[in-house]
Amino acid sequence: MTCKICGKALTRPIFSTPHFDLLMCDCGHVQQDPMGTGEHEYHTPDSLKVRGCFRDLVMTLYDEFSLDNGSRILDVGCGDGELLEAFRRQGCFLYNLEGVEPNANTANRALQKGFKIYPDFNGFTCAPRDIITCIEVLPHVPDLHGFISKIEKVLAPNGAVVFEMPYVVDMVECGRFDMVTPERLHYFSIHTLINLLSEHGLFLQKWLMLPCWRGGSFRAIFSREEARCLPSDSHKVNRAHFSYFQELANNHREAIRNFIILSLDQDVAYYGGGGKAKALVDYITALKPCPTLRVINSPEDLTEIMPDYCLILPINFTDEIMAENQEYVRRGGHFVRPIPLKVLT
Repeated sequence: MTCKICGKALTRPIFSTPHFDLLMCDCGHVQQDPMGTGEHEYHTPDSLKVRGCFRDLVMTLYDEFSLDNGSRILDVGCGDGELLEAFRRQGCFLYNLEGVEPNANTANRALQKGFKIYPDFNGFTCAPRDIITCIEVLPHVPDLHGFISKIEKVLAPNGAVVFEMPYVVDMVECGRFDMVTPERLHYFSIHTLINLLSEHGLFLQKWLMLPCWRGGSFRAIFSREEARCLPSDSHKVNRAHFSYFQELANNHREAIRNFIILSLDQDVAYYGGGGKAKALVDYITALKPCPTLRVINSPEDLTEIMPDYCLILPINFTDEIMAENQEYVRRGGHFVRPIPLKVLT
């Protein structure tokens, strides 16, 4: 396998899961092996935090680039159109809001909201876009250079591209092995993202870390203008970091497994689905047998089943899940955060 950014050969794994490994290139890029398709069906979480993030992003872009209601917006990997909806609420004209979404089921929900959605870039003939957003998309793309090349072609001369994605440095430092999922093919630092975009004539204008509840993510804005900032080397990772990450992940896994096994005389369940939850369960149950846990999908399920302990697997939404399920706590239930392991109630 070769690095999807610089093309160098990759061989030695730096992190292993039951189904795939992660490899690191000398350029710093981390990617999955064997590499999957990255395809998945995305549903925007019913979360005030997520909607607030979309609203804040739109307002930031309006201020940063002096956007108006006639600005042309393209959301790549638009999912069910929630970010486009945030632009519309800000006043952007509907006919200037378009998206690209390859998953037909997800795209259909965006179409029902009135947006024009393309399944891919083939036949994409709209006018150049002033702003192109790629929110939590790039890590799922097998062909990075092909993808960025297509974005560059539809970007207006003075336009900007906005990326948001998990930050590999925080993932490693916090031992968030639940973020290593089959759908996530690449793990970016700001430096590896700069390396990729610069090969297509796009340069970093601004970047910032996003709220910690998102598990360690960052936003980066690129345009054709000369680079305005260069991050320090402290924002890089190396193989030694991943040795620590593997050890930390193993320790977290054993702590969770031991908690489940020691609680066999009590009912233990877990709350939430999705890629991160599945990855966490797979990693916990790999190598050694572990009791099967029941899945809780809603507050109604939780108060009906009333497990003694409920592991919150969508860790980024812990506060919201607890707030929505106070009846479970009132009746004596206990929420548990898996990473790091802690009984919260």
